[in-house]
Amino acid sequence: MAFEWDTTGFYRNINFFKKEEGWQEVLAMAAGNIEDEIRDEAETLLYNQVNRVTGSVGDSIETTVDISDDDVTFSIGSTHPAAAMIEYGGPVPADNPKKPFSNVDDYADNIYAFSNAIKKNQPFKVPQPFLRPALENGLSKLNSEINKVAYEFLDL
Repeated sequence: MAFEWDTTGFYRNINFFKKEEGWQEVLAMAAGNIEDEIRDEAETLLYNQVNRVTGSVGDSIETTVDISDDDVTFSIGSTHPAAAMIEYGGPVPADNPKKPFSNVDDYADNIYAFSNAIKKNQPFKVPQPFLRPALENGLSKLNSEINKVAYEFLDL
């Protein structure tokens, strides 16, 4: 009785994984595979904590995967003016109501009554993170996806 190990393609695979570019490709593909899932989780976390009024905060959440030099960067963020207040907390500014709420006209008949109620209640005073937890929760998914993608590159 004998066992044989076929090493066809073995050295090619080792060389692929020894190269930095090989790992960058694996990491970028893995991050790209799960970026929509992490974005959706951020939106779910957001609306579990704050009321969905127009949905514009959730719609503004974006993820990117970028390869530059020797780094692969996965990022999640939002350009919505309220996103930072929700994520990090803090008082709503008392000056121009249109500054922190650029889209207030979309859902308030009287922007001054609306902004006065917001300033009085200060609903964003306490941090209600949704981007950072979604990214942190996605790390285990990313690790699993890295393994899955790496095995796809193997040709054993």
